Amino acid sequence: MIARKQYTEKEQFVIQPAAPEHTEAIPVLAGLAYGIDEELAKDWFAPEQYRSRIAHFPEGQFIALDNGQVVGMTSSMRFQWNGEDAFLEDWDHTTEYG
Repeated sequence: MIARKQYTEKEQFVIQPAAPEHTEAIPVLAGLAYGIDEELAKDWFAPEQYRSRIAHFPEGQFIALDNGQVVGMTSSMRFQWNGEDAFLEDWDHTTEYG
């Protein structure tokens, strides 16, 4: 889903590394983006998962702020993997349950 907002004045977003205090807003944002209810969003995008991502992969976690409110986020991680080897471990183990 792509959201769009019409601006009448030039507004400035702040993009910065995500911090633990931003993680409570992520389920709300994800629920809006994916069109799911609040309880499912809290299950799929739990704040403790994002706190774990910030702790284990801090260089890949960013948020967008609009007047201090979280309005966007991105999450990524880099790890060593040989593409010629089968990737057999589950996602939770790979991300250290985050």
